[in-house]
Amino acid sequence: MDKRNEINYINFAKSNLKGPLIGVKEYARGTMLQLEKDTVIFYPRTSKLNNNNIFLYTVEKGESIIKKTIQDTLILKKKNGNIFKYTFLKFP
Repeated sequence: MDKRNEINYINFAKSNLKGPLIGVKEYARGTMLQLEKDTVIFYPRTSKLNNNNIFLYTVEKGESIIKKTIQDTLILKKKNGNIFKYTFLKFP
């Protein structure tokens, strides 16, 4: 399991994500994000950055995300205009 988490983290960290989500679901103890051209798995943290909102209970299909390569924060833009920021678990 640890090796899979590490591979998921590396793929996510390298990714440059921007656009609407076409799918989102719980996967491998994390969250699978599906965009038009990318599918990644990340492990979001709940914190003051996102008003302690759990990612899977906050995000909806069609909402947009932004995360640049090696950036340590994912930005979720809600349909109502609210913005939430999520850091994520890092694996060695």
